[in-house]
Amino acid sequence: MSQTFSARCKDEMCREPIRRPCCARSELYGCLLLGRTFGPRELRVLTSNGSLAERLRLLMRQVFGIGFESDGKRALYITEPSAVRAVLDDYGYGEKPAVAVHLNRAVLEDDCCMVSFARGAFLTGGFAASREYHLEIVTPYAALSRELSALLSELGLPAKAAVRAGHRVLYYKASENIEDFLTLCGAQLSAMALMEAKVEKDVRNKVNRIVNCETANLARAVGASTAQRAAFERLRGLPVWDELPGALRSAASARIDFPEDTLSELAGRLGLTKSGLNHRLRKLMEIAAND
Repeated sequence: MSQTFSARCKDEMCREPIRRPCCARSELYGCLLLGRTFGPRELRVLTSNGSLAERLRLLMRQVFGIGFESDGKRALYITEPSAVRAVLDDYGYGEKPAVAVHLNRAVLEDDCCMVSFARGAFLTGGFAASREYHLEIVTPYAALSRELSALLSELGLPAKAAVRAGHRVLYYKASENIEDFLTLCGAQLSAMALMEAKVEKDVRNKVNRIVNCETANLARAVGASTAQRAAFERLRGLPVWDELPGALRSAASARIDFPEDTLSELAGRLGLTKSGLNHRLRKLMEIAAND
C-alpha cells in the first residue's frame, strides 16, 4: 500500500537533523502540545507513523532522558508522575492541578526554535494533501490555535483559521504557501513533488483547454460546412443557380464537392484568401435563404 502525501511529508521531516538542544526541546514541545493529551496526569501522542514514533522517542530521551511507554499500537504515553511533572515544569506549567493548554513563548529561544515548534505541531496535529492543495494543523484549544497562528505569521506564513467539529483548524489552500511551509519544516522533497504535480496539472489543464477549443472549432466548422453544402445543393436545383456570377457558382460547387475541407483548404483550391472565400460563402447563404 502506497504512502499518503501527508505520511511522506512527516517521514521526511523526521529525517531532519536535530542540530541544537534548544530546537529538540522546541520540536518535542510542539509534538506534545498538539498531541492527544497534555496534562498533569498524562502526556499522550497517537500516531501510526513509525518514523514519527521513533522521532518522538529520540526527542524525549535526548531532551529529558525519559522513555515513552507504548500500547504496542498507536499510543505513546508518559504517566509516571515525576516524569510528567519534569516535562511540565521544564515547559513552564508549574505545580498546578490542571494545565491550561497554551503556547509558552519563553520556551522558543530563537527563530530556529520557532521553526522546530511548527514542525512538531504539524507532525502530531497536521495533515497535508497534494491533489486539492491542502495543509492543516488542528487542535481543540482555542488559545493554542491563536498563539500558533501568531507564530506562523511571524515566520512569514500566515494561515487561515476555521472551526470544524469543535476543533480549531489553521490551514493553507494555496500551493505556494504549502510549499513554503514544507520547505521551512524540512520536507523539501515533498515541496518539490508538490511543485512538480502542480506543473503537470497546469500543463494537463492547458492541453485539455486546447483540445476542447479545437474540438469546438472543428464541430463548428463541420456544422457550417454541412449547412452550406445542403443549402448550395438546394440552390443548384433552382433557376437562380444559372443567374449566379461565376465566382459564386465556383465557390458553391467547391463546397459541395469537398465538404470535409477546412475554409483554408477550400480557399487554396480556388486560389482565394480565406476571407475572400468566406465573403462568397456568406453571400451564397444569403441568396439561399431568400430563395
